[in-house]
Amino acid sequence: MLEDFKVRFLKLNFRIKFMESGELPQYKVSAIRGGIGEMLLRQNCIYERDCEACSFKDECLVQRIYYHPLKIVPEFVKDKSNMGYLYECRDFRTNIQKSDILRFSMLLLGDVIVHAPHILNAIQKFGEIGFGKNKIKFILDKVENNGREAVFDKNVINNRMFAPQSLNDYINSRLSRNYAKKIQVCFMTPWTQKYKGKFIKQFDGDAFVESVYRRVYLANCMEGNEISSYYNMSKNIEVSDQEVKHREISRFSSTHNCKIDLKGLIGKFTLSNVPKEFMPYIYAGELLHIGKNTSMGFGQYKVI
Repeated sequence: MLEDFKVRFLKLNFRIKFMESGELPQYKVSAIRGGIGEMLLRQNCIYERDCEACSFKDECLVQRIYYHPLKIVPEFVKDKSNMGYLYECRDFRTNIQKSDILRFSMLLLGDVIVHAPHILNAIQKFGEIGFGKNKIKFILDKVENNGREAVFDKNVINNRMFAPQSLNDYINSRLSRNYAKKIQVCFMTPWTQKYKGKFIKQFDGDAFVESVYRRVYLANCMEGNEISSYYNMSKNIEVSDQEVKHREISRFSSTHNCKIDLKGLIGKFTLSNVPKEFMPYIYAGELLHIGKNTSMGFGQYKVI
């Protein structure tokens, strides 16, 4: 069964230091994602940013990072994939003082990992332009990989620390805990999930199972791995109790030039009747996130 988790990943943990005081957005992932994307475009685009008309889009570095194509494309995938990366930031401060530190993470999957040095360079350029609408300047202070080894420190990049791990490595570290048929899941960022044609308004066991399976399946599609166990397991997992809150987050989309409200569920719930063979999928979902808007940090949960 662990054949389903031969997916390469690299998690980079960033620490940036602000060079001036000012106001930042409460939800920072959108600004981080947009800022890094803008710097990548400035450094690499040679066709006036008209991606659809560009004859080089299949080889474009920005497209390969932010919209890396799946090597296997399932019938249900209708849009461009953004499976190759996601951001995490749970610092919700809005007032920043000079010398304050902000931490965030970026998960890279599959072939996108090879572009990690370009991403580091883009973050450094992002710091020169500034964070958010108030353009708060910062410097890249330190970057560590998932093993807490320094990838970047004191302006020195150690390329050997970009070596990827596999989902199997992460899952095996989590499976060392004792197995229990009843577990508690805590969503730290909004889970936005459509199930049976409607967005869910409370935590649902079947929706959770489907979302976890789909995310693992798409990660394998990106790597070009053929797997056969998608949806083959029993769906008897139930939510026995829950504490749910509805969360709405506003972000500005430079693509659509307007503000967009994103909605989802946060909180915790208890899953009952969890088969042992499903636990690797649950732990994989911790790392990959699930549901919609995962590239912007949505769908992050932890088994507690």
